[in-house]
Amino acid sequence: IPLVEELFWRSFALRFLIQSEFKSVPLGQFSWFSFVAVSVAFGFEHHRWLVGIIAGMIYAGVLYRSKNLFSPILAHAVTNFLLGVYVMATGKWYFW
Repeated sequence: IPLVEELFWRSFALRFLIQSEFKSVPLGQFSWFSFVAVSVAFGFEHHRWLVGIIAGMIYAGVLYRSKNLFSPILAHAVTNFLLGVYVMATGKWYFW
């Protein structure tokens, strides 16, 4: 899931909201509009929307800093893994 979500949100949507010819926008180019819009949309696709918005902002920040898509994919995968470990350890299934 992190791979597909990051391909869509960070590789496509962030750049598409800057320029419809998104391939002409360098990966990691910053725009306040795309940053806020994609972070909010990413958050609302998740059950815990506020945490999702914050996570989306962090993943975007990782992309802006690294200028490569592998970094936010890895950050997202680690987040999901740690959440999974927490859920399994505590039995708090409502986080999934």
